[in-house]
Amino acid sequence: MQKYSANRKYQIVFLCLTIGMTAFAFIHSLMPAEVSSDESGIVLTVLRHIFEALHISTKSLNSYILRKFAHYLEYVLIGISMMGYAVACDVKRPLHYRFTALFFGLLTPVIDETIQLYTPGRAGQVSDVCLDFLGILTGFMTMLLIFGVIRQLRQKTIRTK
Repeated sequence: MQKYSANRKYQIVFLCLTIGMTAFAFIHSLMPAEVSSDESGIVLTVLRHIFEALHISTKSLNSYILRKFAHYLEYVLIGISMMGYAVACDVKRPLHYRFTALFFGLLTPVIDETIQLYTPGRAGQVSDVCLDFLGILTGFMTMLLIFGVIRQLRQKTIRTK
C-alpha cells in the first residue's frame, strides 16, 4: 500500500510540473511580439555578458537562435515531466501510456502555435511545432533512459544482496 501512495505522490508532482510548464509556454505565446522580443533581448544581453566573461565567442548568438533554443528546451522539460507522469502511473510498463503521451506531446505545441495565430505581431509556425515536438521526444527519451538506469541499478543492488 505504501508503494501506491509513493507513486501517487510522484504522479501529482509530475502532473503539476507538466501543467505548470505548459501554462508557462502558453502564457508566453499570449505575449505580443513586442513584449516577447524585449524579453528575449534582455536574456540575450545577459547571455552575451556571461559568454564574454567565459571568453566564448558570441558572434553566432542572436535572438533567433536564442528563441528557437528556448522553445526546444521548454519542450524538453515538458516532455520530461509528461514521461515522468507516465512512468509514475505504471512503473513496470511506462511505455503502456506512450500513445497518450505522444498525443498530448504533439497536441501541446499545436495549441501553443495556434495561440500565437491570435496574438498581436505573432505567427504560428509549423517549423516551431516540429521543433517543440522534437523537444518533447528528447524529454521522453531522457526520462526513459534515466528510469532505465535506475531500474538496472536497483536490480543490480537486489542481486548483490
